[in-house]
Amino acid sequence: MSDKQKGLIRACDLVFPNAAHRFCVKHMHANFSSAGFKGEAFRKALWTVAKATTLAEFSSKIEEMAAIDIDAARWFDDKPPTQWSRAFFSTYSKCDILLNNLCECFNSKIVDTREKLIIKMMELLRLYLMQRMQQNRDLVRSRWKDNAYCPRIVDRIQKRMEKATQCFPFKSSDDLYEVSCPYGDHYAVNIKEQSCSCRRWELTGIPCSHAISAL
Repeated sequence: MSDKQKGLIRACDLVFPNAAHRFCVKHMHANFSSAGFKGEAFRKALWTVAKATTLAEFSSKIEEMAAIDIDAARWFDDKPPTQWSRAFFSTYSKCDILLNNLCECFNSKIVDTREKLIIKMMELLRLYLMQRMQQNRDLVRSRWKDNAYCPRIVDRIQKRMEKATQCFPFKSSDDLYEVSCPYGDHYAVNIKEQSCSCRRWELTGIPCSHAISAL
């Protein structure tokens, strides 16, 4: 999140008062570096923490960062992890993005719209989104009509299928599985609820490698 989105955020807050905002981790890294924490080790540590999907993994990665430099870990004390780490993201939106490219692209399309009065602005946004979604539907029908899913999703599933070959599922009941992975990690998968204890399935709506192994 940056100051460029302030006008839009305030307008959205009127309509969606409980909406969760997120920081752009790329911008966070820039500020992190400006604070004196430069170098590849700090960059990797920050992104590892941001990509953590469970509280246990988040805590573990923060401890690893603290082992590098305790002040680096303390730099995040005043930055709510709900806004920059997947471990704290809501699973409702099915979106785990850590960058604000989507917001910046959207903002560039509504420069004139966001200057209107609130009702007019919302009507123009509704019209733009309605047309945009239909354009995407038409694109899918014309370009990928023989595919069940769009190429990017298929690519992600294929990569997770490759990882699934390293997992071993153990059936507990009709819908429950315990999945054993390399390095001793174990995950609970619920097929009926479409969930896994790694939270990746819930965060994106796309089965994780553990769920694929169980399926």
